[in-house]
Amino acid sequence: MLFRSRKRHNSDVVKEEICVHEKAPFSQFFFSLLIVFILAFWLANIANTIVENTKINESFVGSLFMAFVSSLPELTVSLAALRAKSLEMSIGNILGSNFFDSCIIPFMDIVYRPTAIMAQVKTITPIVSIGALLLTLIVVLSLLRERKIHKPRFILPSVFILIIGIMSYLLIYRAG
Repeated sequence: MLFRSRKRHNSDVVKEEICVHEKAPFSQFFFSLLIVFILAFWLANIANTIVENTKINESFVGSLFMAFVSSLPELTVSLAALRAKSLEMSIGNILGSNFFDSCIIPFMDIVYRPTAIMAQVKTITPIVSIGALLLTLIVVLSLLRERKIHKPRFILPSVFILIIGIMSYLLIYRAG
Protein backbone atom coordinates (compact mmCIF):
# COMPACT_ATOMS: atom_id res chain seq x y z
CA MET A 1 0.00 0.00 0.00
CA LEU A 2 1.07 3.56 -0.60
CA PHE A 3 0.35 6.36 1.82
CA ARG A 4 -0.04 10.07 1.27
CA SER A 5 0.48 12.56 4.07
CA ARG A 6 -1.90 15.45 4.54
CA LYS A 7 -1.61 18.23 7.13
CA ARG A 8 -4.62 19.49 8.99
CA HIS A 9 -4.92 23.00 10.30
CA ASN A 10 -3.65 22.00 13.73
CA SER A 11 -0.39 20.54 12.34
CA ASP A 12 -1.44 16.92 12.81
CA VAL A 13 -0.36 14.67 9.99
CA VAL A 14 -3.02 12.32 8.74
CA LYS A 15 -2.12 9.36 6.56
CA GLU A 16 -4.55 8.50 3.81
CA GLU A 17 -4.41 5.03 2.38
CA ILE A 18 -4.26 4.92 -1.40
CA CYS A 19 -5.36 1.64 -2.88
CA VAL A 20 -2.56 0.52 -5.16
CA HIS A 21 -1.52 -3.09 -5.40
CA GLU A 22 2.23 -3.21 -4.87
CA LYS A 23 3.02 -6.16 -7.11
CA ALA A 24 0.52 -5.70 -9.93
CA PRO A 25 2.42 -3.08 -11.99
CA PHE A 26 5.69 -5.02 -11.70
CA SER A 27 4.17 -8.36 -12.62
CA GLN A 28 2.35 -6.78 -15.57
CA PHE A 29 5.58 -5.13 -16.68
CA PHE A 30 7.61 -8.35 -16.52
CA PHE A 31 4.85 -10.36 -18.21
CA SER A 32 4.77 -7.80 -21.04
CA LEU A 33 8.58 -7.92 -21.22
CA LEU A 34 8.47 -11.70 -21.59
CA ILE A 35 5.95 -11.42 -24.42
CA VAL A 36 8.15 -8.84 -26.18
CA PHE A 37 11.18 -11.17 -25.93
CA ILE A 38 9.25 -14.12 -27.34
CA LEU A 39 7.79 -12.06 -30.18
CA ALA A 40 11.20 -10.53 -30.97
CA PHE A 41 12.70 -13.97 -31.63
CA TRP A 42 9.66 -14.85 -33.72
CA LEU A 43 10.04 -11.57 -35.66
CA ALA A 44 13.71 -12.36 -36.40
CA ASN A 45 12.74 -15.78 -37.76
CA ILE A 46 10.05 -14.23 -39.96
CA ALA A 47 12.56 -11.67 -41.26
CA ASN A 48 15.02 -14.46 -42.13
CA THR A 49 12.24 -16.25 -44.00
CA ILE A 50 11.50 -13.06 -45.96
CA VAL A 51 15.19 -12.75 -46.89
CA GLU A 52 15.40 -16.40 -47.98
CA ASN A 53 12.15 -16.40 -49.98
CA THR A 54 12.45 -13.01 -51.67
CA LYS A 55 16.23 -12.62 -51.99
CA ILE A 56 15.90 -9.07 -50.63
CA ASN A 57 19.12 -8.19 -48.79
CA GLU A 58 19.29 -8.52 -45.01
CA SER A 59 20.16 -4.85 -44.47
CA PHE A 60 17.01 -3.74 -46.25
CA VAL A 61 14.77 -6.18 -44.37
CA GLY A 62 16.41 -5.22 -41.07
CA SER A 63 16.44 -1.47 -41.62
CA LEU A 64 12.91 -1.26 -43.01
CA PHE A 65 10.67 -4.15 -41.95
CA MET A 66 12.18 -5.07 -38.59
CA ALA A 67 12.91 -1.44 -37.70
CA PHE A 68 9.33 -0.47 -38.54
CA VAL A 69 7.80 -3.22 -36.42
CA SER A 70 10.14 -2.66 -33.49
CA SER A 71 9.52 1.10 -33.67
CA LEU A 72 5.76 0.77 -33.29
CA PRO A 73 5.99 0.95 -29.47
CA GLU A 74 7.94 4.25 -29.74
CA LEU A 75 5.34 5.56 -32.17
CA THR A 76 2.53 4.60 -29.81
CA VAL A 77 4.22 6.13 -26.76
CA SER A 78 5.07 9.30 -28.69
CA LEU A 79 1.48 9.66 -29.92
CA ALA A 80 0.19 9.14 -26.37
CA ALA A 81 2.64 11.80 -25.14
CA LEU A 82 1.41 14.19 -27.84
CA ARG A 83 -2.20 13.59 -26.79
CA ALA A 84 -1.16 14.44 -23.22
CA LYS A 85 0.49 17.65 -24.53
CA SER A 86 3.95 16.38 -23.49
CA LEU A 87 5.87 17.47 -26.56
CA GLU A 88 9.31 17.14 -24.93
CA MET A 89 8.51 13.59 -23.84
CA SER A 90 7.31 12.70 -27.32
CA ILE A 91 10.49 13.87 -29.06
CA GLY A 92 12.66 12.65 -26.17
CA ASN A 93 11.17 9.18 -26.52
CA ILE A 94 12.05 8.97 -30.21
CA LEU A 95 15.55 10.41 -29.89
CA GLY A 96 16.21 8.49 -26.68
CA SER A 97 15.18 5.26 -28.34
CA ASN A 98 17.59 5.89 -31.22
CA PHE A 99 20.35 6.71 -28.72
CA PHE A 100 19.63 3.59 -26.67
CA ASP A 101 19.51 1.41 -29.81
CA SER A 102 22.99 2.63 -30.78
CA CYS A 103 24.25 1.74 -27.30
CA ILE A 104 23.11 -1.87 -27.88
CA ILE A 105 25.88 -2.46 -30.46
CA PRO A 106 28.66 -3.04 -27.88
CA PHE A 107 26.39 -5.54 -26.10
CA MET A 108 25.85 -7.35 -29.41
CA ASP A 109 29.64 -7.62 -29.77
CA ILE A 110 29.76 -9.46 -26.44
CA VAL A 111 26.92 -11.82 -27.40
CA TYR A 112 28.23 -12.53 -30.92
CA ARG A 113 31.36 -14.58 -30.17
CA PRO A 114 33.09 -15.31 -33.51
CA THR A 115 34.38 -11.75 -34.07
CA ALA A 116 33.46 -8.10 -33.71
CA ILE A 117 30.01 -7.57 -35.17
CA MET A 118 31.09 -4.39 -36.98
CA ALA A 119 33.75 -6.40 -38.82
CA GLN A 120 31.10 -8.76 -40.18
CA VAL A 121 28.49 -6.34 -41.52
CA LYS A 122 28.23 -5.76 -45.23
CA THR A 123 29.10 -2.55 -47.03
CA ILE A 124 25.37 -1.71 -47.19
CA THR A 125 25.20 -1.03 -43.46
CA PRO A 126 27.10 2.31 -43.66
CA ILE A 127 24.32 3.56 -45.96
CA VAL A 128 21.86 2.88 -43.14
CA SER A 129 24.14 4.65 -40.66
CA ILE A 130 24.71 7.68 -42.90
CA GLY A 131 20.96 7.97 -43.57
CA ALA A 132 20.21 7.80 -39.84
CA LEU A 133 22.95 10.34 -39.13
CA LEU A 134 21.55 12.78 -41.71
CA LEU A 135 18.02 12.41 -40.35
CA THR A 136 19.24 12.95 -36.79
CA LEU A 137 21.23 16.00 -37.91
CA ILE A 138 18.10 17.54 -39.46
CA VAL A 139 16.17 16.94 -36.22
CA VAL A 140 18.96 18.44 -34.08
CA LEU A 141 19.32 21.51 -36.31
CA SER A 142 15.54 21.97 -36.23
CA LEU A 143 15.54 21.79 -32.44
CA LEU A 144 18.39 24.31 -32.15
CA ARG A 145 17.09 26.98 -34.49
CA GLU A 146 15.05 30.04 -33.63
CA ARG A 147 11.65 29.23 -32.20
CA LYS A 148 9.44 31.70 -34.05
CA ILE A 149 6.13 30.07 -34.83
CA HIS A 150 6.14 29.90 -38.59
CA LYS A 151 4.52 26.67 -39.70
CA PRO A 152 5.94 26.49 -43.26
CA ARG A 153 9.50 26.78 -41.88
CA PHE A 154 8.88 23.96 -39.42
CA ILE A 155 7.32 21.70 -42.06
CA LEU A 156 10.45 21.91 -44.23
CA PRO A 157 12.61 19.68 -41.96
CA SER A 158 9.88 17.03 -42.02
CA VAL A 159 9.88 17.13 -45.81
CA PHE A 160 13.68 16.76 -45.85
CA ILE A 161 13.45 13.83 -43.42
CA LEU A 162 10.94 12.06 -45.67
CA ILE A 163 13.00 12.66 -48.83
CA ILE A 164 16.30 11.55 -47.27
CA GLY A 165 14.59 8.55 -45.65
CA ILE A 166 13.09 7.38 -48.95
CA MET A 167 16.37 7.97 -50.82
CA SER A 168 18.29 6.01 -48.17
CA TYR A 169 15.92 3.05 -48.41
CA LEU A 170 16.17 3.08 -52.20
CA LEU A 171 20.00 3.03 -51.96
CA ILE A 172 19.90 0.18 -49.42
CA TYR A 173 17.52 -1.82 -51.62
CA ARG A 174 19.57 -1.27 -54.79
CA ALA A 175 22.89 -1.97 -53.06
CA GLY A 176 21.69 -5.45 -52.16
